[in-house]
Amino acid sequence: FKQKTAYEIRLSLVGSEMCIRDRDVAAAHWQHAASEALRKTCAWVVLRHEIDYQVPAVAGDKLIASTWVDAPKGPRQVRHVSIQRSTDGKILARAQSTWCLLDPGTGKPRRISEEIVDAFRLEKGQ
Repeated sequence: FKQKTAYEIRLSLVGSEMCIRDRDVAAAHWQHAASEALRKTCAWVVLRHEIDYQVPAVAGDKLIASTWVDAPKGPRQVRHVSIQRSTDGKILARAQSTWCLLDPGTGKPRRISEEIVDAFRLEKGQ
């Protein structure tokens, strides 16, 4: 499912806002999708970020961030983020990040379980 978050650009963060929001939106999605018990058994790290900036945001813009994940491949999962200006619906940026699930006790990669897939409401192999 898609998680949507609305926010307003602050003047002090215009240059770095997309990187900050990409991480924040991913965290909000995980917090919403997964139970507290499940979150305690998982640690996520980013392996790769790709951001395509299409239209600049300016201070005061009201934006909507949408995020969703692809089906996992072993310990990896690709997360997509789209940043849209709410006043005209224009897509300002799109990001794609590859995340890796780690076992918090060992720090080693761990296959993404069915429980996590279910938390994101994905069908296996989707």
